[in-house]
Amino acid sequence: MYSLNSIKSQGFTILEAMVTVAIIGILSAVAAPSFQSYVSSHKTAKFSNDLFSDLRSLRQLSISAANNYVVCSSSDASTCLADPDESKNWSIGWIAFADLNQNNQRDSATEDILILQNEVTEAQIMYSGGGILSFNYQGEISNSQQFSICSIDDNALLSRAVLINKVGRAQKAQPSQLNTEITCN
Repeated sequence: MYSLNSIKSQGFTILEAMVTVAIIGILSAVAAPSFQSYVSSHKTAKFSNDLFSDLRSLRQLSISAANNYVVCSSSDASTCLADPDESKNWSIGWIAFADLNQNNQRDSATEDILILQNEVTEAQIMYSGGGILSFNYQGEISNSQQFSICSIDDNALLSRAVLINKVGRAQKAQPSQLNTEITCN
């Protein structure tokens, strides 16, 4: 005969399971905000890198082809936005093309789209110079410009900037590298 004391239990008691679930819940509550911040930081960095790469490629193309290249905000993936206020918001997407007739607008019959970025919903991207950035045949632009890339939760510490100097060279920057706050308003 077996006695109750001689049977060994296998598994967890309900108390052990409840303590384990409580510990997992507490750890999740502590880790969730940090993880959300990490995800937002990763998204702003991704779009900063994408834009930086596009601008460097266009500058190189303008020098090697000795031609003007334009990158502009575009909501229809075909033409540049004309309204100066709307065109500062590059979150709607952008296109790039060789501007053969140097009118800063894409002529669909002769100017093919080289770069197409669809709408960005994971970050906000604003351009200080309006909707059109034009590289001349030497890779230069008319004035130094800045793109601001901000997280959608508006955390200024997660913001990034892409700066373009007059000779057309782009560089990435974080708020700690600039003397001013990066804003997307």
